[in-house]
Amino acid sequence: MITGEPNLAQVPEIVRSGAYDFIAKPVLKEAILKAVERAAENRRLIAARRRLEAQVAVSQQEKITTLQQMAAQVAHEVKNPLASLLLYSMHLRGMVGEREAIVVDKIISTINHLTRTTEQIANFARPLDLVPRRLNLNVVVRDVLQLLEPHISANRISTQLELDESCAHGMFDETALRGALMNLMLNAVQAMPDGGVLTISTASNEAKLRLIIADTGVGMTEEQTRKMFEPFYTTKSQGLGLGLPYARKVIEQHHGAIRIESRPQEGTRIEITFSP
Repeated sequence: MITGEPNLAQVPEIVRSGAYDFIAKPVLKEAILKAVERAAENRRLIAARRRLEAQVAVSQQEKITTLQQMAAQVAHEVKNPLASLLLYSMHLRGMVGEREAIVVDKIISTINHLTRTTEQIANFARPLDLVPRRLNLNVVVRDVLQLLEPHISANRISTQLELDESCAHGMFDETALRGALMNLMLNAVQAMPDGGVLTISTASNEAKLRLIIADTGVGMTEEQTRKMFEPFYTTKSQGLGLGLPYARKVIEQHHGAIRIESRPQEGTRIEITFSP
């Protein structure tokens, strides 16, 4: 843009109109050449960044698709043999003495654990078939907290609810949403093994429904935060690392978005927004 009356107060309006720069009269050839050169370089950098972002997105999606296919195959191959082992073990338990039954019970417990793990893998790999209906998000939050009460009490955690009762309704698949919130809240509770505060709030902002889950736990490094949504990535000694990827999958299929902020020893804040 070329102007005879340069005014810095007009710069925001100029930028909003799509201009990269402005030149004040009288116009010199060198000024035009430099401005065009800067604009061309800026456009080149933007195009390069967009190409890189597209390549990263495609690569990440291919990785997730491959993992889902592998997970589905593993779950299929393992599930039936585990069911057979469980039946054999339960039959065996009725044929042995009391001392031997203790060993068989441990075998049954291990098989049940492996079966639950297989189900987690299968659920992650299986496409979601959502059946949305109008729900009160606050009710779902309270129900999930009630289910987590034994863990919350055991870790000596206090809860703070800041729920907006006037604007918490939306179209959700109740089962999928409960599973996603269970994973997110349980993750927050497990991050506070020595006690802390779990704060959950809901609010409406610019026609969006927002849910925030914040804890005062151990927190995560920048690298850990960046990888938290990668399938099979976990910082725990136990677990498959599928909880957060599944939660994000559910939220995104509800036309929502999830963002995590965390610092070591300062806790973690998860912000979820849903569009109407």
